[in-house]
Amino acid sequence: MEIAFGSNEGNASLLLAMTRCANKVNVQGIGCGILAEIYFYPPYARDMSAANTERGPSAIHNQREALNIIQEAIDSRQLDGVSLNRQELSSVIELSFSIILDCSHSLELMKPPIIVSLKTHLEDPEVEAAILDVLFILCECDDDIKQFLLEEYQIRMIISAIQFSLGSDQLQESGCNLFSLLTDFGSGKEIIGRFEGISTVINALLAHNDSIEVQRKGLVTLKNLAIASVDKPMLTEMGGESTVIYSMYIHYWDPQVISTGLSALNCIAVDSISRSVAQMNDQVLMIAVAAMRRFPMDELVQKNASFYLKTCSYLPPNVRDDVWKK
Repeated sequence: MEIAFGSNEGNASLLLAMTRCANKVNVQGIGCGILAEIYFYPPYARDMSAANTERGPSAIHNQREALNIIQEAIDSRQLDGVSLNRQELSSVIELSFSIILDCSHSLELMKPPIIVSLKTHLEDPEVEAAILDVLFILCECDDDIKQFLLEEYQIRMIISAIQFSLGSDQLQESGCNLFSLLTDFGSGKEIIGRFEGISTVINALLAHNDSIEVQRKGLVTLKNLAIASVDKPMLTEMGGESTVIYSMYIHYWDPQVISTGLSALNCIAVDSISRSVAQMNDQVLMIAVAAMRRFPMDELVQKNASFYLKTCSYLPPNVRDDVWKK
């Protein structure tokens, strides 16, 4: 195996991906199939005339095999006649991208399949969701991939894919999940905010207000976006604060939504550049107090509610007696 991959790193990434889906028979079969392709069918040097030429695997062949596996899986939704659901499809793409990275030790070979996959399957939200899931996993492992995805062409393509299938719960969840990571990296919040990312996330939150995962990841993304002063005018114009409040009203029973929502409201209210605080919405005061009473033992709810109320207290109109007596 070390010969086939060229290093222990190749084994580790592939086996780790298979371990994540240990209870999925199809995924294990696919993973073993990929390993078999790489290990048992390596290419040999075409020119075998030299007496000292050793027969051995080629990294380029392994990468191409991985690309073929990706294309076969996402084109037909099948592998070796086995139909793939979203999770299994995502696993196939993850396994294949892992092989590409480990064999090439470079992001360069991954760029074409990422771009082609997103562009080719724009009308298939299930495939797009699987690809975004894989990109999230890869971004967690490599900052270079985050940087690559934040380039204008790639980020526009990702946003277009999410916008194109607003009705897909899966794609909106995967998109918000990826955005929550990218907006927390470098200048990601400014870049995504510049290319319609704010309206994309707000639309996802409103269109899928019954999806707890879309709400959780979408609120994290809005919180990150609101940190950038340049994003605040668009957040105000698109009704960012109202969207957060609406989400918290609907999911009042979920402490994660409440704590993340309070953190997002705090970021929306504060502008670190102008050193200013926005006037507090009376509804938010009611939500914050109610949340502290409902979740007395939840550390994040108590912390974020207290922090938000403290922040708002720096603006005199927010501490008027008539506001707090309501």
